[in-house]
Amino acid sequence: MNYFYANAANEPVGPISEEQLHELYRNRTITLDTFVVVEEGSEWKAYRSITKIPIPPPTPAVVPIPTPPVVAAQNQPSMATQKCPFCAEFISSDAKKCKHCGETIDVALRAAEEAKRGNSNQPMVFMNAGGGAAALAGNGQGQIIGIKSRMVAALLAIFLGGIGAHKFYLGRTLWGLIYLVFCWTGIPAILGILEGITYLLSSDRSFALKYG
Repeated sequence: MNYFYANAANEPVGPISEEQLHELYRNRTITLDTFVVVEEGSEWKAYRSITKIPIPPPTPAVVPIPTPPVVAAQNQPSMATQKCPFCAEFISSDAKKCKHCGETIDVALRAAEEAKRGNSNQPMVFMNAGGGAAALAGNGQGQIIGIKSRMVAALLAIFLGGIGAHKFYLGRTLWGLIYLVFCWTGIPAILGILEGITYLLSSDRSFALKYG
């Protein structure tokens, strides 16, 4: 009866006779837990399930070679390893970054890198020409984020433009006072409606650049 056995790479090897299989066990090429299957068969079983397993020869005694204390102390750091929590590969216990996946292992260094990345994503606030503030988002696309709402300014201009409410909202206090003083003429109300329509027709970017 012939057999196949699974090698260390979990690949089938054979076919070989039963006696050859036992000889491999005597030579310690395979173990009792090595999987084998009968030729033309499909069910893999451990070698220990085969009857009449030969008794392996005694294991030769291994005489330990004493290592000088100084050499052992010098070699100890290089032998210490740890498993990367990201890719599960073994790396040096002193490594701050994994050489396999590139992830930062050191807790303090990783916290510093995340803090640096977080600061780079904070929007930059600048003053526009109208005296208001706007924010430049740090997404690499130069997106302008306005502090003032274009819709709120438009509604105030259309419905309360006669008393300069939109001017006060946009930080144009002087113009708001002028509108308030001349509100009885009706002219500020007309101008407010026109300005409200202008706000509605403008884009968020242009409104943010001008009014903040």
